[in-house]
Amino acid sequence: MATGPLDTVGGSLHNNLWSVTKSVVSMLTGIAVDQGKLHLDDPIDRYLPHGRGWGDAAHRAITVRQLLTQTSGLRQAILSEAATTGTDPHLAQEALSQPFVHEPGTTFQYSQLGPALLAYVVRRAVDQDLVAFAQQQHLFDRSVSSPAATSGCATGQGNATATPTCSTPTANSPGSPLLMSNNGRWNGSQIVSASYVAAVSEPTPTNGCYGLLFWTNRGKPCTGADIPAAQTLQRHAVPSAPADHLRDERHRRPARDHDPQPAHRRW
Repeated sequence: MATGPLDTVGGSLHNNLWSVTKSVVSMLTGIAVDQGKLHLDDPIDRYLPHGRGWGDAAHRAITVRQLLTQTSGLRQAILSEAATTGTDPHLAQEALSQPFVHEPGTTFQYSQLGPALLAYVVRRAVDQDLVAFAQQQHLFDRSVSSPAATSGCATGQGNATATPTCSTPTANSPGSPLLMSNNGRWNGSQIVSASYVAAVSEPTPTNGCYGLLFWTNRGKPCTGADIPAAQTLQRHAVPSAPADHLRDERHRRPARDHDPQPAHRRW
């Protein structure tokens, strides 16, 4: 872990993790799967309440895996989704209110609301607030020895979500990448199973550079986020990087062929 002369000044300041929180939600999903509390191909119907605002049969048939791979088929508008962060009364219900624009499982579309819906599903599956669950599983802790010390990832509903609401001290921000690069182990404990860590980096049929809410360098073609519009490139995300290069959500845009700087291996 790198250090610098200003660590004593800024090392304890919390920084917003933004969409890196999606990767945190993926890890929490993996822990819940490891514990048998949900399964990747379960329809989310098994974990949602019933009643008005909780989706029709088609919406409730979306699977956990489709939310992880950003292939729910629901309409997404990434900029407007980001603009309403913190103002939507219930992100899971907002996601379930979106119409289908693709058949689920067929098309990659980078979304904010899909991972937020997944976070709610995982919370229901583990029957616990996600921040508390993460701390209990030693994914989050307020001690500097933890893999991802954090001040929380809560919305107005008190639920951890995949919207940009997590924050962590600067000195602790490398913790989760180190956890994943070590096959899910931290300080001698297996936090996330090695099999789930391996699945995270496998390219999906709909996007060669996307796994389970993580960007990966293993496949091609590569489709980026819709900022302002998605591009599909007929190559790996970062041609100069090794195939096992795994990126968190801070790195959404595939490197262009003329990018002058070599990519730094992050995860």
